[in-house]
Formats: sequence, C-alpha cells, structure tokens
Amino acid sequence: MHSLENNLQQIESRISEIRSRFAAIEGASGRASLSRDIGGSAGAINMDFAPLLQNELDSIIRKEADETGVDANLVKAVIHAESGFNANALSKTGAQGLMQLMPGTASELGVSNAFDAAQNVDGGTRYLKAQINKYQSLPLALAAYNAGPGAVDKYGDVPPYAETQGYVNRVLSLYQHYARQTDAAVANERGNGL
Repeated sequence: MHSLENNLQQIESRISEIRSRFAAIEGASGRASLSRDIGGSAGAINMDFAPLLQNELDSIIRKEADETGVDANLVKAVIHAESGFNANALSKTGAQGLMQLMPGTASELGVSNAFDAAQNVDGGTRYLKAQINKYQSLPLALAAYNAGPGAVDKYGDVPPYAETQGYVNRVLSLYQHYARQTDAAVANERGNGL
C-alpha cells in the first residue's frame, strides 16, 4: 500500500508540473491546450499550438522558403517539431527559439537574437538547406539538423539514437500533414474560382 501511495504522489506531482508548464505557455501565448497530440509518445506534438503563431509566421516562413528553395511546409514542420511554434522556447541543452538553434550555430549563421522569429527562421532555414544540399536526402538532412552533421557522417545514415529517429519520423509526418493542408487549401481556392 505504501508503494501505491508513493506512485500516486509521483503522478500528482507530475500532473502539477505539467499544469504549471501549460500555465506558463498560456501566459506567454494567451491560451494553451492539452488536446490533439500527434506522435502518441513522450515526443508527442500538440497540433493546437500550430494556429497560435501561424498567421504571424506564415509570411516569414514563405519569405525564407522562397529565398532558400526549401518547401515552406517543411520549414513549418521543423518549427512545429522543434518548438511547438514557441518563439521563446529554450531547451535543456541551450537550443533557442522557433527552430531551436544552438548559440554557436546561431552565431555562425549571423543570428544575433535567436528568440527573434524572423532571425531564427532565417538562420534555421539556411541551416536546414545546407544539410539538404550536403546529404541530398531529407531523412539524413533532418537527422543532421537534430543530432548534428558529425553524427550522420559517423554512421552514414540516420544515427541509431532513439531521439533522432523519432525526430525524423515526427518531422516527416508533420511535413505530410502541412503539405495536405496546403493541397486542400489550393483545391478549395480553385473550387471557389479564386
């Protein structure tokens, strides 16, 4: 019975921690939601965060996609997987902003403020494009974006890290999701004679 009580206390503590995290997000964004997760694991992605900044970010994403030749849906998928569209995201390892740039990488890319959406998306998209050009494979480029080019070079493939393999799968899934949304919007516009 004592073990059960300890387990319940741990669960209650975890629930409290999650609630406080979402309260912080709600304070920063104006709303938060715990529903509609994609991924079904600890790495699940909350689809309800996507609309929060979508309108504000769409023009930035389109601009960087046009300048680099990277599909805007892929940029959006990376942002979603990296930060959940939180421009103030800061990882335990120090990655910052929408596309979770490490400070050294941000500096190399000329990003002076990684929490500035336009600078972050500019630097992150250029870095993603460099990985795509280097590896000529989207899964390898995404793995390099997540684990670093050294890890991909070492293994000659997506590294055998659970986190990186999950990341590649999440981004590819989100990429398909956003591409379907774009296709549906285009079809709707054509159907309406726009």
